[in-house]
Amino acid sequence: MKNWISSDLHFWHRNVIKYCNRPYGSVEEMNEGIIENFNSVIAPDDNLYLLGDISFSSGKLAAEMLSRMNGNKHLIIGNHDAKIIKDLRFLEELSSFSYYKEKKIGGANVVMMHYPIHSWNRKHYGSIHLFGHLHGNPIDLGSGRYKDVGVDTNNMMPYNLDTLVEEMLKWDYKHKESHSHEETRNSIRGFGGHLRGSVKEIEFMMGEKNV
Repeated sequence: MKNWISSDLHFWHRNVIKYCNRPYGSVEEMNEGIIENFNSVIAPDDNLYLLGDISFSSGKLAAEMLSRMNGNKHLIIGNHDAKIIKDLRFLEELSSFSYYKEKKIGGANVVMMHYPIHSWNRKHYGSIHLFGHLHGNPIDLGSGRYKDVGVDTNNMMPYNLDTLVEEMLKWDYKHKESHSHEETRNSIRGFGGHLRGSVKEIEFMMGEKNV
């Protein structure tokens, strides 16, 4: 059993083709291309961690997309998932879902969230932070091992999580912090606002399915 990871699939989102220069002529071609790419490497019994922003559609259409994809899907919820996570048909396609996940992979502590976090758990001890949301746009989180694993950063393919962790454990994580205190404060304020707006959703999710 292998572990895979990706983010920001954006099924049914026509404009993402233009915004992210995806190699497709239509949203239907994009949907089929992503599913084909993922199924070409992911086996039915593998684990697939999806770090949010699955589909710009109804829960029913999003569920149909996931039902055609191999692997046990573990969703870390993104900002564009608010609608589809309220549909039980979509939730039934998931093995787990949460807003945040930590997991041991290859002996490393891996912190997964849709958004990049400036100071993630055990950052200064070499833990790994994986996120999406940015579609490959650069970000400076200072020191540490971190990576945007969105589908736009890997030629529309998922990352082999086991291999990725093995490679990232070789990275130096002790270089000097480059974020200013003001940038850090602004990041915390922005993320805090998002959490305040999501409290009711979090309570709903915790009551619906084990994460």
